[in-house]
Amino acid sequence: MARSGSPEERSRKYHHAAAAYAAIAVAYFLLLVWKRPPHPVEPWIVASFVAGGLLMAVVFSVLIWRGHRWLVLLLSVVYVGRVFWSALAIPRYGWVFGVVTALHVLVLAFLVRAGFDL
Repeated sequence: MARSGSPEERSRKYHHAAAAYAAIAVAYFLLLVWKRPPHPVEPWIVASFVAGGLLMAVVFSVLIWRGHRWLVLLLSVVYVGRVFWSALAIPRYGWVFGVVTALHVLVLAFLVRAGFDL
């Protein structure tokens, strides 16, 4: 692919990456609700994880939407690791990590597309 010809094209790539990042945050939340650990967990621990996840999902999505390239590149590196480690977990944990790996690859593609202007 060629580099973006206009600022609108480039900002659209960041908007797509932000939407993909927000979508995976929602998917993680739904996965947390569906696959909660069977043992009891203190409510404050659950609340802190949910609050931290929501904060990261909202703040990071807004920063990506606004075109902060440094964050997109940093998250791209993080997602390379996430793809690698979640792919290694597929044989042990099954199809759930297959879905997680596919979501990570999709978000990584959007992040790399925006960060490197592909």
